[in-house]
Amino acid sequence: MNKHKVLIVANADSSLLRERVQMTIDMGHEVIWYSESRNVPLAGCKIVHARKRTSIGIVDKALSISLFFSVLRKERPELLHIHWALFTPILFMRSLPPVLVSVMGSDVNLPGRFGLRRFFARLSLNRAKLITSKSSGMDEAILALGDYGSKIRRVTWGLDEKWFALSMQKAKARERLGIEQDAVVFFSPRAHTQIYRVPEIVQAFIALLEKNPSRPLTLLVAGSFNGTEPGEDVSRLVDSGPRKRHIKLVGMLGQESMQDHYAACDAVVSYASTDGMPQSLYEAMAAGCFPIFTDLPCYTELLQDGHNALLCDTNNPESLSSQLAGYLLLKETNREKTALQENIEMVRKVASKESQEKILANIYDAIVADVRSTTA
Repeated sequence: MNKHKVLIVANADSSLLRERVQMTIDMGHEVIWYSESRNVPLAGCKIVHARKRTSIGIVDKALSISLFFSVLRKERPELLHIHWALFTPILFMRSLPPVLVSVMGSDVNLPGRFGLRRFFARLSLNRAKLITSKSSGMDEAILALGDYGSKIRRVTWGLDEKWFALSMQKAKARERLGIEQDAVVFFSPRAHTQIYRVPEIVQAFIALLEKNPSRPLTLLVAGSFNGTEPGEDVSRLVDSGPRKRHIKLVGMLGQESMQDHYAACDAVVSYASTDGMPQSLYEAMAAGCFPIFTDLPCYTELLQDGHNALLCDTNNPESLSSQLAGYLLLKETNREKTALQENIEMVRKVASKESQEKILANIYDAIVADVRSTTA
């Protein structure tokens, strides 16, 4: 594997993107990490932090663009790896190092106001040498923006071996987190944003509680609203009545704490209205947690309703309540155990960190080699 000088653009507020940056560092490349974020990036590489101050607005954006231009001129990287198709500074430069764009689901699935989100995503993809996509569903969304088929490469980013051992650590994890050993535990790991509809998950769980008052049930709600606190809708639902002891708002979690929560739970719940192929799905399956997700097309290459997952009607929140109740029936009949093992093995095949590092290394080599051959 060749070593390259890589300028990575990734928001340090996202634990997912912090892990992706670390992956490139672990591969031995010389990394410069540019982060437009509230949180200061922390990693064993050169770091450039454009602190995000939303109150300044357009002035703040202009300053961050100027800083990025300065870094690009000073560092002269062999390639520019952008973990977000809507990184606007690359649209203002005539001369760029070869660009690798790692598309996020929201880049291509949400049109934005007046379609501007997809418009800017298309401009970025036009400038990319190659594009990474996590699923066939994401491929389709990218292709809907333009003729990018020859540029798309599959990268799932992968999970290290710790994730595949979590299913054996349930008792210890519950003890550490103060959760009853005999409880049925649901886990909502996603951010409190509009597309992930966390309040609907909480409401569905409350309905389940009301129908099963004597059963030990727990809902763990991770994530936050805009990187700070849970959304007001979620907090208000949890703070009322005796339900408070059944619902735990655990906030933003580091990787070790996140793994503890996966290990402690029985089922992971996501009620996204739109999605790519979320890392949380790979994590849930690898950790031996039963997926309760929406019936979005992007999940179908991994999930089959009633077999290795329960899929809710994306447009009917009442189906979420039904599927939570359906999961209790699966637990009672032990029908989930075979599916959980199948899920672990499936994710090991498509999303192990070792295999994904090799794929990413080959992509970096191909981009750099192509540029060298055309300039020789």
